[in-house]
Amino acid sequence: FLVKTDLYGNISWSETYGGSGCAGPYCGDVGHKIIKEADNSYIISGRFASVGSDLMAGYVLRIDSTGSLVNEYIVDGVGSEWLTNVSLAQNGDLLLTGVNKVSTWEPWVYRMNPNGTSVFNKGYGTVVNHNGGFDLVEYNNELYFLSDKAANICLTKLDSVGDSLMVKEYGIT
Repeated sequence: FLVKTDLYGNISWSETYGGSGCAGPYCGDVGHKIIKEADNSYIISGRFASVGSDLMAGYVLRIDSTGSLVNEYIVDGVGSEWLTNVSLAQNGDLLLTGVNKVSTWEPWVYRMNPNGTSVFNKGYGTVVNHNGGFDLVEYNNELYFLSDKAANICLTKLDSVGDSLMVKEYGIT
């Protein structure tokens, strides 16, 4: 459910997106992060749990300035997925982060180009054993991925295909 208001809180429009039903114990689709693009359209990332099985999937929606759905993508990793963040790469690709459950939850990065084609789709639990994905930014054609590990923050530097170049852990050790 998305509502657009003016500066005074008056509703300009409201829309509901997604499906109905449950994916095992998970019911309903959830949006987590919304960003505005230069053309006044919006990208929303979240989870799709209307699939009728025990698994969730990542969910990406593109809507126009009036709230009309332009595209939606169901993004599958290996097990259950939940996208918690979205940002734009310098070339217009979507940089999506979240968690992917294979046997345990692990940080997950999914990069897709503007037409919905996957550039890469990787989990990082086997590399740095994190609990979840937070944010992904691009700087000088390299990606920097923030995630958590217990009470600490991990910074992972990724190349353009999602391979780890560096992992640093900060906080209480």
